[in-house]
Amino acid sequence: MKAVTSQGHLIKLSDIQVHYQVAGSGPPLVLLHGLGGSHVSWRKNIEALAQSHRVYVPDLPGHGYSDKPKIRYTLAFGVNFLRDFLQTQRIERASLVGASTGGLVALEFALSYPSKVDKLVVVDSAGLGRELHWMLRLLSLPLVGEILARPRRSGVRWLLKTMFYNPDLVSEELVEAIYQMRRQPEAKQALLRSLREGASLTGQRSHILALERLPQIQSPALIVWGEHDRLMPVAHAYRAHSLIPNSQLHIFPDCGHAPYLERPEEFNQVVLDFLRNGGGN
Repeated sequence: MKAVTSQGHLIKLSDIQVHYQVAGSGPPLVLLHGLGGSHVSWRKNIEALAQSHRVYVPDLPGHGYSDKPKIRYTLAFGVNFLRDFLQTQRIERASLVGASTGGLVALEFALSYPSKVDKLVVVDSAGLGRELHWMLRLLSLPLVGEILARPRRSGVRWLLKTMFYNPDLVSEELVEAIYQMRRQPEAKQALLRSLREGASLTGQRSHILALERLPQIQSPALIVWGEHDRLMPVAHAYRAHSLIPNSQLHIFPDCGHAPYLERPEEFNQVVLDFLRNGGGN
């Protein structure tokens, strides 16, 4: 594998400064991280995917090194952000890989702008059922969420060990990288605003669920899931696969909520195989 170096950039979108990484050359591929994530989430995937694609990795507003305005981080806001981001990069059509909340944004974007999506990969995605881990439900509560979301290395370590099937794979290097993102100014409040738009004490909010509209997705789709996802159950993957017409399903055994971090080499190969051979144009 040839060495590919990603470079960081800053752009302004609707008065919000956005940080993003870009690497490689070829058909455009956009990686969308989940709640509380950033470009760091894709640290083990960018170089492999950039061997054959021009890979764009934005820190979604409210996350990473991007601005964290005091706004409502609605699903519509996320979709509009992605539309505007593609426009600034002069990308008319791209493949999308979205994880967790990023998967929900990718699904909604594919439904709203089908002509702009080549292939779609959703990874342990939100929006496919109400079931949700109890910790995320508690974070949605006033005051309780403010206490639980305080940036601590111990909290990041606990969350990663909950996300991973094999907690021994959680490295201190990864804990530190994510902790540094979480301690950015206003990051805690932005995370809570984002979470509370889509979750409550009873689980994922009904207004973000995309199930009834999944049969309208036109792009070839790959649904990737960890068999032992504790945050969002694997049953959501099977449900989505049954509803999205031109879809494939890949379940990672002995894997949790983040196969791109826990099983990166296999994940990269599965995604590249789909992008190369997964149908469509």
